[in-house]
Amino acid sequence: VATDTRSLFHAHQAAYAFVRDRVRVDEGLHYRRDIAWDAARRGAVPRATPSGSPSSSLNVALLGSTRGTSTQALLESPSMCKRVKVVVSDRPDALILEKARAKGIPAVSLPRCTGEPREAYDARLLRVLTAFQVDVVWLVGYMRIVSPVLIRAFPHRMFNVHPSLLPAHPNAMDLDVHRAVLAAGDARTGCTIHEVTEAVDGGPIVLQRQCVVGADDTPETLKAKVQQLEATAILWWTRALVERGVEAAWTGRAKQAEAVAAK
Repeated sequence: VATDTRSLFHAHQAAYAFVRDRVRVDEGLHYRRDIAWDAARRGAVPRATPSGSPSSSLNVALLGSTRGTSTQALLESPSMCKRVKVVVSDRPDALILEKARAKGIPAVSLPRCTGEPREAYDARLLRVLTAFQVDVVWLVGYMRIVSPVLIRAFPHRMFNVHPSLLPAHPNAMDLDVHRAVLAAGDARTGCTIHEVTEAVDGGPIVLQRQCVVGADDTPETLKAKVQQLEATAILWWTRALVERGVEAAWTGRAKQAEAVAAK
């Protein structure tokens, strides 16, 4: 039984998500969504893919395990913030959840159960994303490697922000990446937005932002520099997806890459 305001709020939120996961309303029609759930999770029922035209209803989810500093620009943009329908964290004390609550965005704590396989966890996570009718997923400081269960549900619509200029320094997180940059003597660093695929840090690159590595930089100062780049990159790509549609945004990035390669 919920005994305080916060517990009552989360209990209400969980109950609402439970109902949303099973009943959908479209133009006055009510129908069950949970009957075909197992088939959909196995990939037998493909999810609808947003068209190449601008979307007036593209819904975004943020997955994070830490502070969510790189989401600041997105959450401070009124037009883009309203697209964020849910923020989910595997860590109940993650500050990204507090950022979401401050903006009135549903914040879902979804910790991993002891011994729970990645696929089982991601199946639970997918139920939450489905309940909020999510179209695009961002991994921002998300400290879990996602499984095919989740990846295949969002083809070309799940993106990760990595704090280096991939393919340099993959498969590392947080300060470890910046330590690697300094140890390698790199003159420049930055961030990479890429599609999430089954190859960790190996999905198609959407865009990169760069900055100079100063002689007096430390892992901590580099992190702060790169997080600023990440924030603007996340906002830019989210806006492109919303204003141009997923297919058109991807096509535009491909044409731009071809033009750069031809120079």
